[in-house]
Amino acid sequence: MVWIGLWLLLNLGAAYITLWRISPVSVTMFLLSQLLNLGVSYLLVHAVIPPFLSPLWPPKVSDRAFESSVALLYVTRDDLQPKCLRALACQTHECDVFVLDDSQDDMTRHAVDETATQSDASVIRRETARGFKAGALNQWLRAHGDRYEYFVIADADSLLPSSFVSSMLRYASHPSNEDVGLFQSKIKPWNRRDRLALLVTATMAVSDWRLSRMANRFDYLLNWGHNALIRTHAAEAVGGFDERFSSEDVAFAIDLRRTGYHSCLVDVESFEETPRTLERIAQRSTRWARQTIQLLVNRPVDKIPLLTMWHLLMTGIGYAMPLLFLLGALTIIWTRTSSLSSLAQLRYAISVPRFQVGCALSGIYVLTLFNELPAIIRHKGSSVYAYLQSLWFRTVVALYTLVPVSCAVLRGVASREPQFVPTGSNRRRHGAGRRHRRYLLSMVLMSILLGAGILRNPVVVILNWFWVLPVLSAPAFAYLLGRLAGNETRSCHE
Repeated sequence: MVWIGLWLLLNLGAAYITLWRISPVSVTMFLLSQLLNLGVSYLLVHAVIPPFLSPLWPPKVSDRAFESSVALLYVTRDDLQPKCLRALACQTHECDVFVLDDSQDDMTRHAVDETATQSDASVIRRETARGFKAGALNQWLRAHGDRYEYFVIADADSLLPSSFVSSMLRYASHPSNEDVGLFQSKIKPWNRRDRLALLVTATMAVSDWRLSRMANRFDYLLNWGHNALIRTHAAEAVGGFDERFSSEDVAFAIDLRRTGYHSCLVDVESFEETPRTLERIAQRSTRWARQTIQLLVNRPVDKIPLLTMWHLLMTGIGYAMPLLFLLGALTIIWTRTSSLSSLAQLRYAISVPRFQVGCALSGIYVLTLFNELPAIIRHKGSSVYAYLQSLWFRTVVALYTLVPVSCAVLRGVASREPQFVPTGSNRRRHGAGRRHRRYLLSMVLMSILLGAGILRNPVVVILNWFWVLPVLSAPAFAYLLGRLAGNETRSCHE
């Protein structure tokens, strides 16, 4: 109710300043503002509600020895991380390790075989990569699922602590959690010393704080595709993983919910690798955007709670937001003209109610950008300076990925053909520099296009400064970050 109330309030303000004169442009701006305000109100709810809640975790049993049979499934496709595979053999709870290898490169296959031998793991390969990750998991379920009560999905860059399985079983073994089909751990980066990882993790304490209070209360679909413990009979009850979509994690969570099972977040830490370059961040964001939009457009989401459907909708809008932002920015700037002399009339505009409402909306949007700041201040282990650095970094990344993510959204709407190339795939490393230059060029062209529009309509800066300034300066910072991350990556390989 808080969310809907905030959304309606913001929409009244948007209607007041855009629909005072009905035209195709004003109607377009109002419709775009509907989606923008939906995202803004969603973020505000996540900032306002958590302080009034206590952490909510599912119940767990006390420490004891478990006899449950567990399989660890290491899924890889030309992106082997040997140390991550070796770590799976170090669990305190006895487990069987399976490597589901869809690698196409012969050298990578040889490396997988060698590392699997060292880790006492069984390698399973298929004649084709049909269904991608979902297909590999389904093949294992058909061949070995009846031997195990639980299985853990680990991606190629998943690093699981030795106590991971034992800690997860404490939740899975509690009688109150019999209707929970999937237990999702909290995932953090293991390469935290990398420059980009430091920027990403600056707000992680706040994210964990919010998730601990909201994730298990408000019908989220808690499956991030890896570092999770799954009940085998629950996976079999829903028919395994949907091979029609490469976003098999979300599809599986939807199927669990329809069948009467839940997915929940547990207070157990696990780790993954944060992308080391801007290009790899863009690659991952692009893949997630296309997969998610494709799933939401082509797969029914009925028979699940209304709030869950709203969370799914917001995920889709989040990925579509760059495209909506670009359309809105071009409409705001290029549909009207003004001059520098118009700025002199600002003192008269201040007394106009429509201008005052516009200033209030701009203020709310700016506050939304800093929605994590109050939580950062109250966390003693968090740094406000690091948070501001992280906020700027995320702004640059959003603009850096704007064009590729927008294209991915359109491809997700237009095509049902599943595609999947892992972020760390060897095949993607070739041409990474070329893609980085292409993304930078798209940023520069976007800045030129918007900058030219501002020159012919400078008054637009008054109410839109909070995004105009970052857009115009972002290409230089993206270039600098790309150079720093590139040097760091080369040092890691030397």
